[in-house]
Amino acid sequence: MSVPLVGEYRTLYGYGYNWWLGRSPFRGGRVEYFRASGWGGQYIYVYPGLNLVLVFTAGAYYDDLGLSINDIIEQYVFAALPR
Repeated sequence: MSVPLVGEYRTLYGYGYNWWLGRSPFRGGRVEYFRASGWGGQYIYVYPGLNLVLVFTAGAYYDDLGLSINDIIEQYVFAALPR
């Protein structure tokens, strides 16, 4: 079961099974993912279509991360994947 989101979200489109659901831009199209989010910059992203799992740990408990996780994924991780 998925609950659609209302409002402006960069890549997320819903919440289901205790995970955030989203789509990221990827090589002229979009790739679906699901994500777990924790406090202070803890994330797990799963991209089934790419056979890819990303884990981020951070310690920004009372501060802004300063970096966008979506930007890191789109600009660096996706760029490093083989074609």
